[in-house]
Amino acid sequence: MDIPGHSDRRQNLPKVNFTPFLQPIIYIATGEIKGYEVLTRSKDVDNIEDYFRTVSPAAGASLTLNMLLKTIQRFKDSPVPLQFNLSARQICLNETVKMLSQILATIDYPDNFLTCELVEYDDKHGQQLSSAMYHLSELGLRFSLDDFGTNSNSYQRLFNLPISQIKVDRFIIKDIADCEKQRFLAKHFIEMAPFFDDAELVFEGIETESQRDEVNFLSKGRPILCQGYLFAKPKPFTQIDPKLKSISLNANNLVNMPA
Repeated sequence: MDIPGHSDRRQNLPKVNFTPFLQPIIYIATGEIKGYEVLTRSKDVDNIEDYFRTVSPAAGASLTLNMLLKTIQRFKDSPVPLQFNLSARQICLNETVKMLSQILATIDYPDNFLTCELVEYDDKHGQQLSSAMYHLSELGLRFSLDDFGTNSNSYQRLFNLPISQIKVDRFIIKDIADCEKQRFLAKHFIEMAPFFDDAELVFEGIETESQRDEVNFLSKGRPILCQGYLFAKPKPFTQIDPKLKSISLNANNLVNMPA
């Protein structure tokens, strides 16, 4: 399934077969699946991030959006929220804005079920990025601020951009069970998020039960989200059951729950 009305910019890429991989984003207190992050993977590529650096931003954006469309096609009968990654440079491209506008206008998918995770931000895109994001948000696209806490201007972006979700970088909770400073920062982010348009908060990189338990304790009943290998590694989209509603909080054991 390709982007309607657009030539395939992937013609500039080496001939490699790509597959969407999905990793669930879940509510830390219940294990309920909020949605999935769509990742681009290939058995022909060892490091997908290095691969994307070898191609043009436009070609990389086209590939990412085609992975998204393949996933939408699989989930069309049982829609779930989906997230995908684009850099600030990619979002600023007129071609990317056109592709996203076309997708939002033509796909049969619930409103506000698609979220673009903003990665690799730099200051030089400034006003152009803001204009593109506000335009797309008016069409129903949500935006997530990825890797929050790793750049000095992360807070500034919360004021200047239409952010619906904040994804806290994994380093914030890496040693949270033993580090008082990390616990303080995590608590700060949990208490801060509601003041920014009640943005969702996702803690990335949860790999141990102690990390999960600390974040869950600090959340104090708030609907905090999490993502990490403790719950599920990314899997090919064809191996994901669209009707899956919950993940066990105690192991990588998938549990079907009634809708």
